[in-house]
Amino acid sequence: MKKIKLIAALLSALFLTGCVDQSGNQSADNDTKEKRIVATSVATCEILDKLEVEGVVGVPKTDSYSIPKRYENAESVGSPMAPDMEIIKSLKPDIVLSPNSLEGELKSQYENIGVESYFLDLKSTEGMYESILALGKILGLSLIHISEPTRLLSIS
Repeated sequence: MKKIKLIAALLSALFLTGCVDQSGNQSADNDTKEKRIVATSVATCEILDKLEVEGVVGVPKTDSYSIPKRYENAESVGSPMAPDMEIIKSLKPDIVLSPNSLEGELKSQYENIGVESYFLDLKSTEGMYESILALGKILGLSLIHISEPTRLLSIS
């Protein structure tokens, strides 16, 4: 428990002292265009929901768990273990998000259909925090969206 509190405190400090471009220049990397996202696991959908990310166009098929309401109209891309690459390609996503436990099986398949992918480390709390930070950068989220990573531990 002390380790989690220490990690939370360190991440909070990191967020409060994060780098900000104060020049007023708009970066091409930080454009405001909403990204088209395919999330291939329920856990990834729940993280995106807690971060209030819109633009999820593809979600996994699941009978055991429910997908967050904000994504209920997204297209089903099949099972998390074997998503349908034709459906994913047809959705024209900017990025596909999957757990890193499936990276060995899926990375080359995503490359073959020409889509960018990111694999989240969901094996540990520390890995999840690091993945959330990286995801925030990839999606161009403001620090407000990711400044309270401990609230993600309450995903239901």
